[in-house]
Amino acid sequence: MLKLAKDDMSELGISAVCQAPSQTRTGLVVIALVINAGFLLYHYLRRLYYPCLTLYELDNAQKSLEEVFDAANSASCLHGRESEEVTHAKLCLDGRASDIRSDSLQRPPSFWNTRLGIEIELIPRIVEWHTDAERLKKDIKFSLAQIIVERITRHRINSQLSEITPTTVDAQIVANTGREVAPQAPLRHRSRRPGDPMPEAAVGTN
Repeated sequence: MLKLAKDDMSELGISAVCQAPSQTRTGLVVIALVINAGFLLYHYLRRLYYPCLTLYELDNAQKSLEEVFDAANSASCLHGRESEEVTHAKLCLDGRASDIRSDSLQRPPSFWNTRLGIEIELIPRIVEWHTDAERLKKDIKFSLAQIIVERITRHRINSQLSEITPTTVDAQIVANTGREVAPQAPLRHRSRRPGDPMPEAAVGTN
């Protein structure tokens, strides 16, 4: 009996030792999945609410604004006072971005900057800059879309006008009224014969 009890205890110990690594691996997998899901959720929420926090993202946002501004100038969609206001706003944003970079270079390296590329003290200024830049970019895109729509409309009207000829106009009149358009005879000046009454203008001059 004692021998059987010892055998059972040894078997239970062996099974427990065998199950321990399996449970450890399962726990590690669960922890890794939770960390990965949290990392993905962090990036999604960050891109949704705070897409610009680092100097690298600031550079990309400034390049995007520059591309939209150049496209608007190439399309000549900014005129007069609107062009002056947009240019002034863009130059102000360029100056603010340059100031942020200068302040970053003057600061000593920190843990957040080394590991994540984030300057905690500069985040509010970067977020404010990005908000103003996105607002200006939307205004420029709206003006660009308006001029593109106007040009497309004008091109369609010109194409329709070029297809219209006098023949097609007469055919359209016939289709609308059901009567053919009589050709107009050219005007002829008849020479005055003796005995014909003189025109009123000639009588008045006499």
